[in-house]
Amino acid sequence: MYDSLSQKHLDEIETAFVVHKLWNDEVSGERLIYFLKGGRTMNIDQRQLLSLKQHLELEYLVHIMHNRSVVHRRWISIMKTRIRQITGLPTGAMEHFKPKFICDKDGKEKEMPHRSVKIQCDQLGRYFEYTESQVGIKSINLDDIDEYDYTPSQLKAAYWQITGADDESVKVKRILKKALEKAELKLLDKFLEKHPLLRQIPDSYELDHQKSEE
Repeated sequence: MYDSLSQKHLDEIETAFVVHKLWNDEVSGERLIYFLKGGRTMNIDQRQLLSLKQHLELEYLVHIMHNRSVVHRRWISIMKTRIRQITGLPTGAMEHFKPKFICDKDGKEKEMPHRSVKIQCDQLGRYFEYTESQVGIKSINLDDIDEYDYTPSQLKAAYWQITGADDESVKVKRILKKALEKAELKLLDKFLEKHPLLRQIPDSYELDHQKSEE
């Protein structure tokens, strides 16, 4: 594993990940992992990552990709597994986003902590409510959600906290999922603007990958 980023390494990058461990009441730890050609990896330490964060807030897990094909998605899944092995990030890393307290959709409180998050469902003012420590903001408005600058981790946290299977819950999760996809792509575009060389994932990757599987 390399410890520094050089021009030579940039030329060899296949993909890059930012791993951000999020825990409810604990200090988060994060590492930037680059995967180079030939299966080698390179780590950027906390100090270097903090330097990057002065220009861009990198959320939980950002992967650099050139398309969304089935083959590439499978490859990304393998890379995520490798990241968990390297960083110790557990397979069920998103489990801690699930709520310990929740309100009924009618607004009846079951057992709510002092600070909470309102996820407003419609213009009538109905809302779900979750712990602020899990989402990191005080409210998410689903009406015109694209006009708000919610981060991927905030939307992801809100998504995982909705455990109901009723029509209203499904509707809310669908809205959050679409907003999450847009927020991830927006964050990715900002990252690639700062680091244009990371766009250089070989176009021939899929063809070579398919041949190796045959």
